[in-house]
Amino acid sequence: VPVLVLSGVIGNSISLGVFALTHAKWQACSVYLAYLNVVDCIFLLTLLTPWLGWLGVFLFHQTGWCQATIFVSYVASFLSAWIVVAFTVERFIAVFHPLLRQRYCTRSRAMICLSALSVFAILLYSLSLFAHGVVDHEQFGPICITLSGFDAAMRALSTVDTVVTMILPSIVIVIFNISIAAKVWQVTSLKTHSPRHPGRSLHWRTTRSLLVVSTIFVTLNLPVHSLRVHLVFRYLLRTDDSRTTYLHKWTQVLVFLSYINYSANFLLYCACSQTFR
Repeated sequence: VPVLVLSGVIGNSISLGVFALTHAKWQACSVYLAYLNVVDCIFLLTLLTPWLGWLGVFLFHQTGWCQATIFVSYVASFLSAWIVVAFTVERFIAVFHPLLRQRYCTRSRAMICLSALSVFAILLYSLSLFAHGVVDHEQFGPICITLSGFDAAMRALSTVDTVVTMILPSIVIVIFNISIAAKVWQVTSLKTHSPRHPGRSLHWRTTRSLLVVSTIFVTLNLPVHSLRVHLVFRYLLRTDDSRTTYLHKWTQVLVFLSYINYSANFLLYCACSQTFR
């Protein structure tokens, strides 16, 4: 975890500098990518709070840290998903409706979109601030848990979280990415060696790079959320507990795989974007 967090924070910070301080900042998609870097850094830092317990620093099990860590991780995870959706939709408009590009694919509209998403996320997950707290356990001492009376509400919120942070974003991203990829293939397959070939323009290079980023997002996150949906149905159907325990172990593996998504964007930008390099 610390290696993942450190490498991710460094990579996201460098990416933030590129998108916010260079000529790239004038592109609307750079607003989304810069905010994505900030959100991913915040999410990665929330992973450190529980991990510090292995070093004897039990911040996560202190009042305030407990609620804040859970709330911020929910919000950051939601925003990370929907920022990817936002710039995927932005690319779709730019590719298929170029006449609308100057109206809708602007920095100001990007900022409005991100502000609206942030407010919505804060309101949606505000319940977690009240549903968690620190209680004294006879064996383990103070621990951060879901408070009595909020179990059903938090199970419902967890289900909603799976839907709005993975299922809906994945559906939107896959549908739009298939359309964008088909258009990119059509453009780049034009048999011409002209230096003005549209496939060589900044617009199409940016589109290809963002296509890779959004595809990797779905690839890394879909397995763990699919398994979580499966576990929810097993819980509702009251199926075999031993099998459920085995699946919970796999969940931990897939969760770590999904964490890579928050730290890998810098490598993706370097590999796929000549402009970024």
